[in-house]
Amino acid sequence: LEYVVKAEEAGCRTGDLAALKAAVLRIQGEKGCRKSAKAAAKLLDLSLAADPLNHLLRVEKALLTDRDEHFAAWADAIVHEFPFQTRLENALFYIRLNRDADALRLLEKGADHPLLMTLQAALLEKNGRMEAAAEIYARAAACDPEGVFPFRYQMIEPLEQAARLSDHWVWNWYLGLIYQNAGQKEKAEEIFKAGLAECDFYPYHINYYRLTAGVKRMTPAVADGLLALSDDWMNAAETAALLENSGESDKAREILAGAFQADPDNYYLGLAYARSLNRSGAFDRCSQLLQGLKVLPNEGATAGRTLWRETHLELALGAFSAGDYSAAAEYIEQARQWPENLGVGRPYDVDERVEDYLAMLCAVRAGNPAEAGARRNRVMEFGLELPEDILPNSAELLSALILKAEGRGNEAAAVMKRFEAKNPGAKNFRWCDAWFKGMRAKARLIAREREEPVEALPYEIPDIDGDFDFVMRILNL
Repeated sequence: LEYVVKAEEAGCRTGDLAALKAAVLRIQGEKGCRKSAKAAAKLLDLSLAADPLNHLLRVEKALLTDRDEHFAAWADAIVHEFPFQTRLENALFYIRLNRDADALRLLEKGADHPLLMTLQAALLEKNGRMEAAAEIYARAAACDPEGVFPFRYQMIEPLEQAARLSDHWVWNWYLGLIYQNAGQKEKAEEIFKAGLAECDFYPYHINYYRLTAGVKRMTPAVADGLLALSDDWMNAAETAALLENSGESDKAREILAGAFQADPDNYYLGLAYARSLNRSGAFDRCSQLLQGLKVLPNEGATAGRTLWRETHLELALGAFSAGDYSAAAEYIEQARQWPENLGVGRPYDVDERVEDYLAMLCAVRAGNPAEAGARRNRVMEFGLELPEDILPNSAELLSALILKAEGRGNEAAAVMKRFEAKNPGAKNFRWCDAWFKGMRAKARLIAREREEPVEALPYEIPDIDGDFDFVMRILNL
């Protein structure tokens, strides 16, 4: 109570602090101090009037009065999408106060989620009520694990207790997810592996193979086993992705083709299948497929348009290499498009230096100097006045090369310096720098270097230089 008062004196006036103070006063009241119990009731009434949505205050009032209507008011007030998270957080609050009995009282009022059941059973086991604990562990293990994603480190001990008392793969799943979320991949892999043979839950297998992708290859035989676990489209998409990363492109494409044929309105499958066609060199088929997709517009939905651009630049490069400069120019113009059906609109500023540079080469080969000059100027001018919302990438080299050829060496160097500042030491900059300086042998060595895959959190969009491969190939035409 002394430290609560110090926090109040320091200006802290949160509902959670009031709940903590009320809990201390309630405990004092349980030890015979009526004055403290009355103070707790008064504090809770005042605090709830000021903060009626604070669930911890409501549950503390229920614990103080031990009345069913107050427990019901606490439960009914939790109306968001994942009510079990609030119930779990409230129970863990009391466990941190060494008030296991209070946590149990909460959990007994509505442990309707496997994690709540697990915590309840662990507390019962801790108190020696083994038969009741075993029964609740069994019920928790029988719950559908879909959509259950534990992440709190406080749940490690209860889940380990569950694994000791109840032999079921689901405890490996929940424990492994916590360690994986904490970045302890080796520990997570060890835990997942232990339950793999008994598990028939396909996300478990998919996640394990994703986690060990750098070590374990996905084979067609293993893929067939995964597909047999569930006909969920996500199982097909994830299995195909693992096969693709293991070099089994034909099998991946076969799976995606079948899944998309069965669910042609699923644009996620459509994009995955189109990407597979692109990687196999079937650019015409990829383009046709993309034209028929309807991608729901959403934040960051750039995958479809990015694939559209890459596919038509590939078609342009193919036509250029075949000497069909007219067809190449048409494909370049298609690459510039932002098809409405692919879910994203054209931004105000777009870096089209790759398209312009390739169009310049087409115009030169086709004997159209006026068009070539216009495209050349566009590449140069864009590099001189790069918009603030455009990140410097390997297309900077194209601007710098033209500036250098125009005798504007200082401006060319400034463009490359800007690129270096954004990508110091990165493979794309080192290759471009070597090429800019005429060091072709060094550039060839850098091009052979293996790049580590870019890792990003689920809510992050990785910064990938999508122009790098095209720049290298265009300059080697």
